[in-house]
Amino acid sequence: MKQYMKYLSMAALVTVGALMAGCAGFEKNQPQREDKAVTLTTTVGFGSNESTKALSADGEKTFAEIDMIFIYYKNTRGETMPTVVLLKASDISADRKTATISVTMYDPANNSQLRLIYPASMIKTPIETNTPIDDANTIDYSLLQNGQNGYLGTLGEDFDLAVYDGWMNGDQLPASITLENKLAICAFTIKNSDGTQDLTSTITNLTVSDGTDTYTISRSAGVGPIYVAMKPVSGANITLTATDENGQHYTKTVTNKTYAANNIYPLGMRMTETYKTYSTLPVGTLLKLGNQLDLNTNVHINSVQLVESSKAPFTLVRANVVGETVTEAADGTHYVLKDKDGGFHLQENNFLASEASDGLYVASYNQPNNSYVCCTHVNLANVTTNYTAHTYDYLYGTLNPSLKLFVVSDATIWLGGMTHHAGQNVNGIECQGSATINLVEGTTNDLTRGNEHAYNGICIDEETLIIDGTGTLVASGGNDFAGIGGLNANAHIVIADGTITATGGNNAAGIGANKRGDIGDITINGGTVVVNAGTSGWGIGIQQGASYYYCGDIKFFGGSVTVNGDIATNSQYEKSIYVNGVSQGSSIHASFDNPFVYPVPATQ
Repeated sequence: MKQYMKYLSMAALVTVGALMAGCAGFEKNQPQREDKAVTLTTTVGFGSNESTKALSADGEKTFAEIDMIFIYYKNTRGETMPTVVLLKASDISADRKTATISVTMYDPANNSQLRLIYPASMIKTPIETNTPIDDANTIDYSLLQNGQNGYLGTLGEDFDLAVYDGWMNGDQLPASITLENKLAICAFTIKNSDGTQDLTSTITNLTVSDGTDTYTISRSAGVGPIYVAMKPVSGANITLTATDENGQHYTKTVTNKTYAANNIYPLGMRMTETYKTYSTLPVGTLLKLGNQLDLNTNVHINSVQLVESSKAPFTLVRANVVGETVTEAADGTHYVLKDKDGGFHLQENNFLASEASDGLYVASYNQPNNSYVCCTHVNLANVTTNYTAHTYDYLYGTLNPSLKLFVVSDATIWLGGMTHHAGQNVNGIECQGSATINLVEGTTNDLTRGNEHAYNGICIDEETLIIDGTGTLVASGGNDFAGIGGLNANAHIVIADGTITATGGNNAAGIGANKRGDIGDITINGGTVVVNAGTSGWGIGIQQGASYYYCGDIKFFGGSVTVNGDIATNSQYEKSIYVNGVSQGSSIHASFDNPFVYPVPATQ
């Protein structure tokens, strides 16, 4: 609904004319019944540049039915008098660029000052009888600062201010009146700092400051540009801040800019990523220095309250800790949260005292009214015996090649920049049952073999392995072992996301079965995946020429996949290769010279 609809009741009262004396605000300014009522007629139109009205996609400035034009004049007692015209369809010309209006005035003074404001949503209330007819007393510019939603139609209906200032000719209105636009309109499109990604459709909040006025645009994520009506500026420094639908913040400053009234400016802005705001602490959140948390619940660790939501937002900082004294320091050894009042929050043996250099990894789950947080950072460089990872372990650092790394069944772990060049008879990672491995954004995880007699880069004993996240994984197997593989027909592999390169050892698949081995279903749903067959091995599936071994269905449903080597199940088991759900039979022949590519190019 149009913002100015709140003025409809005022319009009805004004046109009735006789109101009770002594009422506050708008009503107290109305005349007594003995004042002379006159009805005057004029035609209203727009100035030469009609390009800032936003009622249509082309930005043409026009009138619409139920638009309101607010009018100020002086009566014979020198009082400022208001009245309003509610446009009817019959008032508006065929091209909608002019409107013929009839105005009822009470005892208007000869040669009275006259002001028309359109749209009426921009007027200031209450209206005082003893004030001059000027911007300060008649226009509410604060509506521009917090009321805009960035959409062209709303801007035109509620904020695209046009004004006429003149005089009445005796007690007659001018025969024609021209409204002049008072504002500049900026149409913002937003990209990331290097211009490779259009962010406009993700932005939910945009703030534009010219050093004097600040305009905050709140909107639902959607197509752009983002339109902002603002007062004209000359030689101004303009600072923009933006927040996207995921809580990521951006900033940009441009200098010496002039935006004149009566103009639309298409402005492309490359904005720099700053910090991210979290309204909750989702499982697997990676917090980095400077990240800000705007929590809507209290945060607990092991049922003990850590921080209160009333003290949000919190910022992650480095600090020195001596006893109970905490001081922020760029070279500090602890990570702590600093609240909005500058207070620090530190607890021993929790995520606020992690040794990770690239941020703190938070794993959480929700209970009514609270968010419980726990995690374990594991620097593999400090591990001296075989290690078994459990849910919420965050692994980084380099593990000794002779040591084994297990993942307990049904665990969810994160790889945050870990390396394991497995030695003889060792897997890079061995999952003892179903497991989810998340690749942390911005990290590279190296599970390439350290010895030709190593086992799999990643091995799943049984059930389902899921690889997810936006980080990078490189995995390879030793002789006879797959880069990412399983031990039997009950071991299934799903790749959901990530940048992944998997290479098989001699006689083994890049992803799939080991030599003389079986494998369950293999599914690729997302990510950027490159699969390399081992010598005499296949790209995905079973060992080359292994007519007696089993592979489940191989399914391509998403992501970007390149397979350098054949793809095969075993036809005698009636399993198939599916591309977007369509069976391609039991084998697809490919090689390094002619790889299989998904999505399948039209020429393939």
